[in-house]
Amino acid sequence: ISMSINRNVIVYDNIDVILINKDLNSKFHIRAIQLTGDQGSNDRYLQMRAAFYRLAIQRYLGSNNQRHYTFEIRPIDEPDRILVPSMHYMITISEIVYNIAKAISNKLWYATTSKETCKMCIYNRVCDLSLLGRKKT
Repeated sequence: ISMSINRNVIVYDNIDVILINKDLNSKFHIRAIQLTGDQGSNDRYLQMRAAFYRLAIQRYLGSNNQRHYTFEIRPIDEPDRILVPSMHYMITISEIVYNIAKAISNKLWYATTSKETCKMCIYNRVCDLSLLGRKKT
C-alpha cells in the first residue's frame, strides 16, 4: 500500500494479506493481516502502522462510513494481536514522515545504517545516500 504525504514524499508499507468482506447490512469489513511478529511488542509502532493502512485504503476507496477496519498481526511464535486503527494518528504520521524526509534531503540522517540493507536496495547504484561507496552511474 502507498500514500502520498505531500508532493515529494510517498510512504509505502507491505501488508501480507488484505481481505474485504461484505456483511448482510452492506457494511464492508477490511482486514489487513501481517503474518510476521516484527515489532510486535511496540504498541505505538503498530498503532501508527494500522492507522497508515486505514488512511491509505480510505484514500483509495473514498471516505465511505460503511466500513470497519482491523489490522491483525498473526505471527507463528507469538500471540495474535488485533488492532482497530485510529484516525488521530494522521497528524503524527505526516509529521514523522515529513521530518525524516527533510533530514534525509539535508543529509542529517541516513535512510539506513546497514550496508546489508543497501546491498538489497534496487536504488543502491544511484542513491546519494548509499553506504556501499560505489561509483554512481
